[in-house]
Amino acid sequence: MECRLVDQHRDLDAALAACEQAEPTLASYPMWLAETRVYRGRALVAAGDVRTGLACALAAVEPLRHDVRVIGVAVRDALSVVPPTYRGDEPAALARYADPDPGPWEALR
Repeated sequence: MECRLVDQHRDLDAALAACEQAEPTLASYPMWLAETRVYRGRALVAAGDVRTGLACALAAVEPLRHDVRVIGVAVRDALSVVPPTYRGDEPAALARYADPDPGPWEALR
């Protein structure tokens, strides 16, 4: 997904546009929609808009009634780009939804 590739040197607008384009199709698949919204948050965090990105990710996971590994992996991935100097309550709140195990791309290293 393009949102995972965003950093300060890549195109945030293209990643956000991809999310917008995917949302109508994903409306029937709530878990995949939530994952997409977490990755939108990750893209914002990676691009430097930490507070907005974390709020976006939290808004995606807080209404979920079940723990789903794919969402937990996405949350963990989003938290991985939060700058260590960031001060706020959002990372701790979001960490409650993070999968403690390595993501698939980390397990392959």
